[in-house]
Formats: sequence, structure tokens, C-alpha cells
Amino acid sequence: MLILLLCFPLMCSICIWVLPFYTTKKVSFLIISHMYLFLIFLWASFFIQICYYDFVFYCNLGAWLHCGSLFVDWGFQVDSLGVMMLGLVSIVSTSVHFFSYNYMCGDSNLIRFFSLLSLFTFFMFILISSDNFLVLFFGWEGIGVCSFLLISFWQTRLSAIKSALKAIVLNRIGDSAYIGAISFIFLLFKSCDFSVVFSLIPLVADKYFVFFNFNVSYIETISFLFLIGSIGKSAQLGLHGWLPEAMEGPTPVSALIHAATLVTAGIFLGGKPSLFNI
Repeated sequence: MLILLLCFPLMCSICIWVLPFYTTKKVSFLIISHMYLFLIFLWASFFIQICYYDFVFYCNLGAWLHCGSLFVDWGFQVDSLGVMMLGLVSIVSTSVHFFSYNYMCGDSNLIRFFSLLSLFTFFMFILISSDNFLVLFFGWEGIGVCSFLLISFWQTRLSAIKSALKAIVLNRIGDSAYIGAISFIFLLFKSCDFSVVFSLIPLVADKYFVFFNFNVSYIETISFLFLIGSIGKSAQLGLHGWLPEAMEGPTPVSALIHAATLVTAGIFLGGKPSLFNI
């Protein structure tokens, strides 16, 4: 059932390319929009089981990476924080899909637009439900790529292309910090799984490394790098310049990015039972 929830936006992204071969485009877009109503009901069932019955859903789809001592699985976990974020993203994405149909109905590239919206939602679901830092980073980069494609959707407008490039360059600053944090985590814990890392934090809280004759805490360094990554993705402080530029994309794109999805990815990372709380 968890896999159905996570893959539902991906199925919608594929279906929007297939349905026009069997029916009219108008009917296809209406079918996809109404399919997202089912996503809301699907999320509601998870919400009841997790928040009222204190369940935690976990799914492992098998190995992803095996390099030396690094083992990474396609693991997904939805807890109380995750189900709240999934609900937020599902409701906003559903609303944007319904609004987009009327707003973009005259555009010749409407199929590509709907497909990218659903693909963005899929990567956001991957980010929220991941159970290790590398799968989270996969979703993290996925929403970055989709935001670039959505902001530059009108490819004939030079201003849209420039805005998309600015957005992806500024986000790369935060992403570089995130990669640095993952590297430190593997160096210190020999694992990227949330359960392993969080359980071992008390044992390594007093470990330091020397940097220009200064003793620097591993935990503080990792926390700082995650903070920079969150600032970049959430458009805070000095890395906020890309967010106004996102208005160059279609209005539904701005709603999807500004309202409750891309800019909340960094907040979600800080809200995890993570190194920020040490």
C-alpha cells in the first residue's frame, strides 16, 4: 500500500502521455486531475493508521548501492512527521492540478506540463518517505531538476531560461553542502541509514577533527552543512534570490513551488529527528 501511495504520482505522469491515444486530451486531463482525489483518500487512510493507531510504515525494495562498506537500500518509511508532509504535498498538488487544467488549457505543451507536475510530486514523495540520506538526496535532486524544467517551461522566453538557470545554480550551493554532510556521516558512522545514524549519535558526540589547528566537532559540522543545504532549498538568507525568479514559469508552477512543496523540503530535513536536535 505504501508503494501505491509513493508511485501514484509517477503513474499519473506516465498515464498523461498514454491516455490521449485512447481519448481526447480534455478527457485525459480531467481523468488525471480526478485521480488525484483518490490520492487524498489514500493519504487519509495512512493518516488514520499512523496518527491514531501509532503505526510506522516501512518498505524495502532491495539493494541500490554496494560499494566497499557502503550498503544503500531502496528503503522507505512513513511516520507521523512524514504523513503530515505527505498530506500537505498531496493537497497542494491536487489543487494545483485542478487549477492548471483551466489555466493552461490553451497551451500546446499541456501534456508535458501535467507530466512534470506529477513527476515533481513523485520526487517530493520520495524525499519525504526515505529512510536513508542517499534516497532522500535522490528525491532532493529530483525536485530540483523538475523545478528547473517547470520554471523554464516556456522555452521561447529568454527570461524564463535565465531564471531557471539561476534557480538551479543557487540550489547547487545548498546541494554541495548536503553532499558534504553525507560524506561526513559515512566517514563517522559507516552508514547512511537514519536508524543507524540517529542511534549512534550519543556515542560520537564528543568526536572532533583538526581544521587549521582548531578542534571541530563532527556533529556540529554535519549540522551546519545540513543547515546550508536547507537554506538553499528553502530560499532563505543569502540563497533566496532564485525564488522570485520562479515567477517566470506558469502560475501553477509558482503555486507548487512557493506554497508547500519545494521550499518546505529544507524545513522537512530540519524537522527530522536529526542532527539539528543535538
